[in-house]
Amino acid sequence: MQEMTSPAAPTAPVETAPPPVTPPTASPTPTTPTTTPAADRAPGGVTAQPLNSERLSLTSPTLHTPVEVVPAPEPPTPPPAEAPATVAEPAEPRPTAAEAPAELDPNTPALLTVTITQGLAELRIDGVKVKKKPPYTNISVAPGRHLIQVEVLSTGRVTSREVVLKPGEVKELRFDLD
Repeated sequence: MQEMTSPAAPTAPVETAPPPVTPPTASPTPTTPTTTPAADRAPGGVTAQPLNSERLSLTSPTLHTPVEVVPAPEPPTPPPAEAPATVAEPAEPRPTAAEAPAELDPNTPALLTVTITQGLAELRIDGVKVKKKPPYTNISVAPGRHLIQVEVLSTGRVTSREVVLKPGEVKELRFDLD
């Protein structure tokens, strides 16, 4: 025997209504917008605002997507300031013939040149006649105080000068006799 089965009755889709939308019971606390210093702003002038600490219902008309706030990268530090360029000091000038270098032995003799402009004269240093004939150039003299005398032979007139010579010093004296 054959059992007869009736075709299945078509089933109609069942419609279910979405759950009713209810406004949140507690309204979120309004936040006062704050100005963020320019250094804390993201590129494009956008500022990240802190999320409200209250949880919002999924049925809330306004949904907030949490935003990850990443601190702005530190501005690059400028390279350390370089010391101003220094100009090389010119080398100390070499001592001239009239100057004595500081490192000379204190017993190094000085050199004396005596120029006499008029007539024949005799040169004495510390009362001792210089046997050298004119011109009186580069006469070696011990450092220290000395009396230089020039006597005009025709008149016997004596002109004197006192000098202090340093070790190695080169000194020139000029006697203009009339």
